[in-house]
Amino acid sequence: MNSKYVIIMLSVLVFSCQQRNEGYTVKEQLINEGVYASGQVEPGEFYEVKAVEQDRILHMYVQQGEQVHKGQLLAVLGTPSDEAELASINKAIALAKQNTGSQSAQLKGMAVRINAAKEKYDADATNAERYARLAKTGAVSRKDAEQYRLSAEGSLYEYQNLQQQYKALKNELETSLLGSEQQKSRVLQSLQRKRLLSPANGFVLNRNFKEGEMLQGGDVLYSIGNNSHYILRLWVDERDISKITPGQDVVFETDASQGQQFHAEVVSVNPVIQNQTRSFEVKAKVTEAGTFYPKSSVEANIVIRAQISGLAVPAGYLVGKDSVNLRKNGKTIKTRILRGVQNDDWIEIKGGLKAGDIIEKEK
Repeated sequence: MNSKYVIIMLSVLVFSCQQRNEGYTVKEQLINEGVYASGQVEPGEFYEVKAVEQDRILHMYVQQGEQVHKGQLLAVLGTPSDEAELASINKAIALAKQNTGSQSAQLKGMAVRINAAKEKYDADATNAERYARLAKTGAVSRKDAEQYRLSAEGSLYEYQNLQQQYKALKNELETSLLGSEQQKSRVLQSLQRKRLLSPANGFVLNRNFKEGEMLQGGDVLYSIGNNSHYILRLWVDERDISKITPGQDVVFETDASQGQQFHAEVVSVNPVIQNQTRSFEVKAKVTEAGTFYPKSSVEANIVIRAQISGLAVPAGYLVGKDSVNLRKNGKTIKTRILRGVQNDDWIEIKGGLKAGDIIEKEK
């Protein structure tokens, strides 16, 4: 009984010793050569609505997710006193227009006085002429004729003086109207900077503040985008930028895509290096549909050469930087290889292995 138990245990031990690590037979594969890039996804049209200077939010008219059109009022900055000042100016303008119009009480009152003065002058002038003729014939005294002449001159002076007063009053009222309108123009110009309008048709992607909050110059109140198409804003290391040209395929993932891959196409390469990161900006247009979230992080491979045929091994079999575990004559030998192109999944083998070789994963 004990002898049988020992034999069974020995058999299990021998079988366990004969088990090997997972192996892979080296063979030709089609792989892509790519350049790594990272960045973010953005709507094809993306705008930020910012405060020009420090100010308080008076009104906000749209919510996140709402559709907006170009020129639509999104928010007003300032305080209630700004609106009160404008309302006061509008009242002053309305009153000034009333005072300069055909129904102006002041001008109508002055016109009545002018008409009365004109009638008096006409009457006095007629009497003066009549008495002057009579004085020549001796019918009346020269003293009486002179009295009527002086009376006519006084009436004329009063009539002309009232006309000048009318012109001065009208000019004063018109100047007051012009001053109010100029004041309104200045206030509106100031308020215009505080009226934040949508720069384009699209959707409100982000609303970052609430009414009553204080803003600093440059703070972004709204992000507006058109989600009919998306672009990638990528950063490529300066050592790889010479390999990038418009039209190349881009395979990418986002933080929100949970391993799902999408494709894009390079559309532009900014030739100006970013000194802080020593990298170049590359833009790519997303070429397939998907659910994307603006500003979400992206990791991408820009395909430099597609479908290269050659010996390749899975990236997970690499030991260190340039070796694999080669199974040979029942033994596992660490063997150095010469690497070619590489992506996340495969490594091209330029030397050190041949088709049919079996390699093992590192224990």
